[in-house]
Amino acid sequence: MTSPIEVGFAALDAAGCEDELVLVKAKCLLRGYVSRWTEDMRHWKLRAVEQTLKSPIVNPKTGRTLRNYTFAGKVDKLVQMPGGGHWLVDHKTTSSMDRVEDQLPILSQPMAYRMLSWANGVQVRGAVWDMVKKPGISPKRVSQANCDLIRDTGQYYGQTVSTPGLLSSVIGCSDPVIESPELYGYRLDADIRENSDRYFKRHIVTHSHAEMMTYLEELNDAAADINESLKRANKTGRVPYKNTAACFNFGTPCTYLGICTGSDTPYSNTWTSGPVHPELDDTVGLTVLTNSRLGCFATCRAKHHYRYELGLTRDTESPALYFGTLWHTAMDAVWSVLCEEE
Repeated sequence: MTSPIEVGFAALDAAGCEDELVLVKAKCLLRGYVSRWTEDMRHWKLRAVEQTLKSPIVNPKTGRTLRNYTFAGKVDKLVQMPGGGHWLVDHKTTSSMDRVEDQLPILSQPMAYRMLSWANGVQVRGAVWDMVKKPGISPKRVSQANCDLIRDTGQYYGQTVSTPGLLSSVIGCSDPVIESPELYGYRLDADIRENSDRYFKRHIVTHSHAEMMTYLEELNDAAADINESLKRANKTGRVPYKNTAACFNFGTPCTYLGICTGSDTPYSNTWTSGPVHPELDDTVGLTVLTNSRLGCFATCRAKHHYRYELGLTRDTESPALYFGTLWHTAMDAVWSVLCEEE
């Protein structure tokens, strides 16, 4: 039987990652992940992977269905636990566990996925928020003591150095030696083993009936706000309100900052017009709301206008988003081995 690690490594290698250090980080995390969760998941049954769900938006007070918009999302995993019913699983990579944990009680995404599942006939009990912390340590200088250890034992952080020529590049070198990706990986493996609970956490997220009804009311309100904003923009010809406080969220400039400041235009060759919801299939478009779209509208209406009404995108992908996509690729492969499939 193929091991989860072998399957996960094969998926990562097939993803075509050109950054060797990013690939090392993903593989080290994958080894730690399998070690941390294999026993817990031994009798989980995998029911669905990367499933796109769609649903009408119903007003819980009137029972009426919205005509202008529907709701959709892609659920990472659907599992059945022994004696515990069906649960949704969502994989999250983060640089700060605390930030995500503080938001979980009010996070809309678990409620959105639960609503979608119920609307599609699956009575899920809640969600498993499967979090992985991206490594904060980077390659560093190899100490003289470790150089001596490599020379005497051929090992670094308890693992045998395998790359041809690496031993000779360390031994006898008078200049500071910076860890190669291989050496860095050995140290990261050790850090993950020693601090597993810092790298991997899972939270069970459930919501009461009253909380779900409140979410549905808020979803209806958001749909009305988006529709009103679109009508106003069409009538006046003006771009909706810019939230300048969000131009540098998480220290990164907004993708559309150049358009807002006038150094770029929506019609320049820096932009392409692609799928509005690339995470979903091609049958959805401007009349579909997703959790990401609602978050974008709440953050900045101008950004929502450029992203979801004009459909402007760039080919560039942030390092954080790329790593998250790479991790999801590995998880799809690993879970097919860790869990009993339907």
